[in-house]
Amino acid sequence: MGLLRTAANSLWALACARAFFRFTRAAADPEACQRKILMRCLRRNAGTVFGREHGFAGIRSVEEYRRAVPVRSYEELEPYIRKIAAGEKNVLTAAPVTSFAPTGGSAAPAKLVPFTACLLNEFRSAVSAWVFDMYRRRPGLLAGSAYWSISPVVSCPETASGGIPVRFEEDTEYLGGFLKPLVDATLAVPAGLRSVASFDAFRYVTLLFLLRAADLSFISVWHPSYMALLLQPLEDCWNDLLDDMRAGTLNPSRAGEVPEGMASRLVPDPARAAVLGRTGPRALDAVWPSLRLISCWADAGASGGIAELQSLFPSVEIQPKGLLATEACISIPFAGRHPAACTSHFLEFMDDAGVFHGLSGLRTGGAYSVVLTTGGGLYRYDIGDRVEVDGFYRRVPSLRFVGRKGFVSDRRGEKITCEFAASVIDGLFRRMKVSPSFAMLAPDAAGGKLRYALFVEMPADVPGLSSALEQALLANPAYRTCVMLGQLAPAVVYRIRGRAAETYITACTAAGQRAGDVKPLPLSARDGWNRVFEGTCLD
Repeated sequence: MGLLRTAANSLWALACARAFFRFTRAAADPEACQRKILMRCLRRNAGTVFGREHGFAGIRSVEEYRRAVPVRSYEELEPYIRKIAAGEKNVLTAAPVTSFAPTGGSAAPAKLVPFTACLLNEFRSAVSAWVFDMYRRRPGLLAGSAYWSISPVVSCPETASGGIPVRFEEDTEYLGGFLKPLVDATLAVPAGLRSVASFDAFRYVTLLFLLRAADLSFISVWHPSYMALLLQPLEDCWNDLLDDMRAGTLNPSRAGEVPEGMASRLVPDPARAAVLGRTGPRALDAVWPSLRLISCWADAGASGGIAELQSLFPSVEIQPKGLLATEACISIPFAGRHPAACTSHFLEFMDDAGVFHGLSGLRTGGAYSVVLTTGGGLYRYDIGDRVEVDGFYRRVPSLRFVGRKGFVSDRRGEKITCEFAASVIDGLFRRMKVSPSFAMLAPDAAGGKLRYALFVEMPADVPGLSSALEQALLANPAYRTCVMLGQLAPAVVYRIRGRAAETYITACTAAGQRAGDVKPLPLSARDGWNRVFEGTCLD
């Protein structure tokens, strides 16, 4: 198995080399590459409904494109998407829409993102450049297996009214195409496991496959706490897992929920079971001695989960994942930075003055809103993400996700934005010299009157934290007015007991989101979190 795994990884890495070298060449002149991507997209789709309405055939420059096509939200593009869902062809793209990916994250209802072969190729171009760079810098990963994030499928329509399937795209689908047989040969956990309906059964079988992979060397997940969520039942199920591993069976209580053919891959492995019997479930470094790298979100609200993940795997490198959304790949981990995915989609960045910039117009330390044009038919699409430039790879800006633009909690006119909440939380804990593993501001009516509560997981109580939170929130004039008028009670801190981020992810998936779509946000607009988290209110 070792030689086979090394050969599959090596062939896959070589297949990714073309994307890597294309990216490095483009980094010397990213604007030229971006112009080619845009002009190719406009020519390809000039005859579509959208292309004819906006004169794609006559556009010859980026400036003309900006004048012809206004920036749009999803709601403004939705009428076109509804036509596609109803079966109409040639609406946004000349290429057929092969599927819709439902997305919504933590702050909005579900949206349907059209996927075409062109869009998938754009994703693969970015991910392949990252994969080659990853193996090039860490050749030891070539000898091991990998776990790419798999989320169980939650309830959603199987097809749109026009017959196009509605489905989630997993990490492995961005790596597929003609490379799929190579990718499949490197996986510790088969991608087909996503169809397991019960989350408990999904976790059990995922753990069984992961434990069998003694050569596991790389893990890619989304939120850092998702890995902790997967591992949560490990101790309680340890003996059952080892029994199944010895016998090559699947616990009868879970076998009925697993797709046909999955159990047949579980051949007896008494030697591995004996090794794990000696290590026990707590020594994860000994369970997976070859694990060298975990890729996950580390920006904005996900940063608090990194410390917990590192405590679980103290000798493993944590690589902050780039900004990859359902709609597009915006940045990738590359050469120690997170440069914009300049060889995939056409990217624009709007500053706070409303001026649009290409990649060459960004400056270190600047904050921008991201606008996309993709092969899936999103033209000058405002994705709602805010990024900050933290440096450059050659001439390509390196981007850090800082939050969602325009996401507001506004119950009484207080107009608390995601960015303001992030600045309050960051400043509060920096002054208090506390590093919480989870922190989220949300409206709360538990005290009989509406107020804001900071739900936080931290090592110990901090005296004066609630009053310090209120003082920080009062810097917002609209919030201050609401408090003065008695519309809002003073804010409180709610200290959470237990694994807050895992509880948050579980609550969001129970509400219909895919675990991989649960974005870490410093602000929630919904109340009722006091009934979700267990803890103590620090009035």
